[in-house]
Amino acid sequence: MIKYFSDKQLFVIETQSSTYAFALNDHNAPMHVYYGAKLFSPEDLELIGADRMDDYRFREYTKMFKYRHEYATYERGVYDEEALKIRYGDGVSDVDLVYDSHNIDGNKLLLTLKDEAYSLKVVLTYEVFENFDMIKRYATIINNGDKLDIEKCLSATFYLPNGNYISNTFAGNWAKEFTKVTTEITEGKVVYETRRGVTSGPHFVPFVSITDKKNPATENSGSVYFASLAYSGNFKTTLEKNHAGTVKVAMGINDFDTVIPLDKNESFTTPDLYIGYVEGGYNKMSEKLYDLQFDYLCPRGNIDKPFPIIYNSWYPYLFDVNEEKLLALIPKIKEIGAELFVIDDGWFTNRVDDRRALGDWQACKKRFPNGLGIISDKAHEAGLLFGLWVEPEMINEDSELYALHPDWVLKYDTRPMSKMRSQMVLDITKPEVYEFCKNMLDRVITEYKLDYLKWDMNRYIAETGKDSDFFVKYTQALWGLYKHIRYTYPTLLIENCAHGGARSDYGMMPYSDRINRSDNSDPVDVLKLHEGFSTYILPRYAGGAGNVATSPNGQNGRVTPLKFRAHLGMTGSMSVGFDLLTAKKEDIDGIKEYIKYYKTIRPMLHSSYLYRLSSVLDNGVAVWQYTARDRSKAVVFIFAHGVRWGEGLENIKLVGLKKQARYEINGKTYSGDTLMKYGHNIRKPGGDYYSEIIEVTEIK
Repeated sequence: MIKYFSDKQLFVIETQSSTYAFALNDHNAPMHVYYGAKLFSPEDLELIGADRMDDYRFREYTKMFKYRHEYATYERGVYDEEALKIRYGDGVSDVDLVYDSHNIDGNKLLLTLKDEAYSLKVVLTYEVFENFDMIKRYATIINNGDKLDIEKCLSATFYLPNGNYISNTFAGNWAKEFTKVTTEITEGKVVYETRRGVTSGPHFVPFVSITDKKNPATENSGSVYFASLAYSGNFKTTLEKNHAGTVKVAMGINDFDTVIPLDKNESFTTPDLYIGYVEGGYNKMSEKLYDLQFDYLCPRGNIDKPFPIIYNSWYPYLFDVNEEKLLALIPKIKEIGAELFVIDDGWFTNRVDDRRALGDWQACKKRFPNGLGIISDKAHEAGLLFGLWVEPEMINEDSELYALHPDWVLKYDTRPMSKMRSQMVLDITKPEVYEFCKNMLDRVITEYKLDYLKWDMNRYIAETGKDSDFFVKYTQALWGLYKHIRYTYPTLLIENCAHGGARSDYGMMPYSDRINRSDNSDPVDVLKLHEGFSTYILPRYAGGAGNVATSPNGQNGRVTPLKFRAHLGMTGSMSVGFDLLTAKKEDIDGIKEYIKYYKTIRPMLHSSYLYRLSSVLDNGVAVWQYTARDRSKAVVFIFAHGVRWGEGLENIKLVGLKKQARYEINGKTYSGDTLMKYGHNIRKPGGDYYSEIIEVTEIK
């Protein structure tokens, strides 16, 4: 609900759990008033301590003491983190925004601001998502005057009540993504950012949560602010506390190496920022974020169906794939119960290692004399879906495409080309390169009758050339290609992969059905990866080239039992990635039975909330409760590794059940209230590679 109190010039935005308010000061500029727990009498905002009306309705207008700008600009006398910095054609970089108009249409507020000295308008959009308990924010910069440069343009800034806070986000490295980073917000600035052309995974992610330092939230209790940016390029999150104790959150496109020119009558709109406040801890926060993805962000149609079980060629065979081997695999894949056959890297012309052939997207005639069509047809005849790996944005110097179009690559003529993983970046912002990629994708999808496309990206962006807004244009071109295949082939399943999980962001969610959470398939490492990933991304999206992969593991050589790997594979989007042609009979029989069981619980798992009941980081035991959105069923996964004798858990308290309902566990019945308050006794897990699954079913 959005209200405007004209006598106070006060705007109040309400969600289920929160109140957000700002008002106009005597200079007619919007100033932030309050964001936090829901207030049932917003008129009382005049009486709230540090956020009293004097903070924005100045008795005397003095810019130096304006600490809570609703959308802070770079201007004289203002020194905190700005959301907008513009350099006008006459060299002036001071931006003074005042109220122009507003429009409230249901759950959407458009607040139009203007710089009276120039023909500039800024429209701030606030959209309330009642069902998700969130506010979506973004800004549109409109230039009606002479050419100007946008030197910084964030999606939003907002403030927390004065106090002491700690923030949580995730960072890491390749194969070590989603490592939790906890930072106290002290006087000064905390900055989380990426500058490499991607958003997340091996880097900081475009998501942050904030809680009170003195009474910090746990998974199941406490208050949490959170924000997630729907962007797939360089971003910046700034958490700032100034000398007056004011705490600001600013998020949006990173201004690193980026200036966006706007000619007369042009505009620019920032990416969406989703912000929220909950009481009930991080599990409650995740629940709200899951709802946003289930019901709004994710592709319609596909999100309502269980995701197929994949067999992927990468971990068992790497580049060593050929027609004979892959045809022999098809009946084996069918036998174990997998449903989708994906040929990963190595299928195209001369691709025998990672140093050649990227860009030459034709089946290798030597290894596939009859093309890939025969494999696609045989897979479909066996009742399997068929998919391929591609890396459209990249090229090798040793390729036919580079020989034809060396000018398509990002490089400086006066410098040696940079290479990462022996590859360079195609400039998809060029119309001819964009069209090549689009046509290539169309051809591959239709020629090989694909049901599934795995889109990878294995290096960072550099040598961006003369365009000052290149990073922004690159992301827009990327989205354009994804949007094309999403809407041209609506039933096609698309995996978003970027050397692991480096595009795990809400900007990619409308176009993809699965995320390569990490290239790391080691189950012990995945226990930590999945805990971070699932904090803000739907668990069903958690994939990889083969999360039930080979043992010893390809990354670290760890030997793990099939049961442990298979149980962990069930917690995300299951894929199998070990050699079925040479596997022992007990492994074939084993994975067959695990897949058979998984299919009985998969419909619920893929439409459920995940509650993290115990962290492997705290006690060596991970307990994850997957709960149907209607609360009628839950599946509890227990994993333990490195637990000393006599330690571990004996009892787990479930969450998110119906208090009055009766639930069955292993033939015994309990009330939901008892399971949540007393808990359920379990066999104490110990030793290494322990896993167990407990089903909890409502008795109707």
